[in-house]
Amino acid sequence: MMGVFSVTIEVGDRDGNHFERLDALVDTGATFTMVPASVLRELGLEAHERGAFELADGSIQQFDISETRIRIEGRETSTVIVFGQEGMTPLLGAYTLERMHLGVDPAGQRLIDVPWRLM
Repeated sequence: MMGVFSVTIEVGDRDGNHFERLDALVDTGATFTMVPASVLRELGLEAHERGAFELADGSIQQFDISETRIRIEGRETSTVIVFGQEGMTPLLGAYTLERMHLGVDPAGQRLIDVPWRLM
């Protein structure tokens, strides 16, 4: 299926000392990056907020939210992270992509460098 692909991400604790590697579906329709809550709790993360999210099926669900460190293709930054339910596919969302100057090449199924803009 063109345009749908996964990349390896590393989600870390808030200080960036410990990271967990996992595959995440690149989803520019998702606002934030989402990882199973069990992975985030193993890293010692706690939710600081709870928010309503619209899912692909149109339903609205509440999820916990925090901030933490993330690495993708050798780049590292802080990002907003959503505590997903067990069994949900991890998602790499638009906010994290923009924070890391990354865009999506759906035909090549890869992430690409993009400049930040001030227009």
